[in-house]
Amino acid sequence: MSARFLRALFLLSLLGLASGCRLNRSPIGSPGVAAQWSVEPDFFCPGDPVTVSWDLTRMPRSPENCRPRNGGFDAITVCASSSSCPSVAEGAACLDGFCCRRDVFDRDPRECPVAAGCYPDFNLSVNADTMEPPVRDENRSVSGTRMVTPAATTEFTVTGFYNPPLVRFEGTQTVRMVTLEPPTRKRIDFPFACVERTWNVADFDRDPISTERVIIAGLRNTSGHTIVLASSATGVPPVTLRPDETTEVFNGRIRGLWTARLADDDPARLTTPRCDSSTRPGSSWPDLNVLLTLQCAAP
Repeated sequence: MSARFLRALFLLSLLGLASGCRLNRSPIGSPGVAAQWSVEPDFFCPGDPVTVSWDLTRMPRSPENCRPRNGGFDAITVCASSSSCPSVAEGAACLDGFCCRRDVFDRDPRECPVAAGCYPDFNLSVNADTMEPPVRDENRSVSGTRMVTPAATTEFTVTGFYNPPLVRFEGTQTVRMVTLEPPTRKRIDFPFACVERTWNVADFDRDPISTERVIIAGLRNTSGHTIVLASSATGVPPVTLRPDETTEVFNGRIRGLWTARLADDDPARLTTPRCDSSTRPGSSWPDLNVLLTLQCAAP
């Protein structure tokens, strides 16, 4: 497929992206679209880099993709050996019984194993509203990363396609620079898991939400219930917090495994959780959450 055709197809794909959806760390577009990307972490301090990542390795492979249509030429030329192909074009060689351009043979073998077939043609760009695009018209590396240093809170937009089959995708994600005014805050949710009859944990070591210079400068219980909150990073016993009560016990870097539960004396404990199915609770104890106030540590 020629570079001119790829550029034209990409421009055509952008015309159809008026109704893109907002996604984060998930497949882009409609179900079945084998394109994933992320910008991490969500919060950063001035001067801190964030990482743009993409992964298109779930695109459908096919042996048909290993040889471009007509071998990359205007017309198909049947061949029995490469010796008959130089007359078609300099460097042309025989592949699968057809004369093909030399660059067909230059594909990264890691991206085109014989048994699985090759990835389809693709093009991916990631643009940002406060900087030069960190990824521009990527059409070779099916997965990769870029380190960028935003100058402010930044919205990133990914656009692209792969073909065949022709699939277009678009998504946006915003990463926030931590500021004192207005204060930067982040709600941490602990949803109730009905079947296990407990609350999901927040593991900031496995899934960090900020760069290392971002610290907690205060925490408030926003659950509307009395809760018991604990973090493996504090080295102190679990803390009981009344509704809207604040604490500085958790101040410092956002790390460790955090857990939350209803206090034994909270009125909601008088009910017994009941589950209708493994995914939809009938009646259950409430979800819990806390609100963090974030600041930047001194360089």
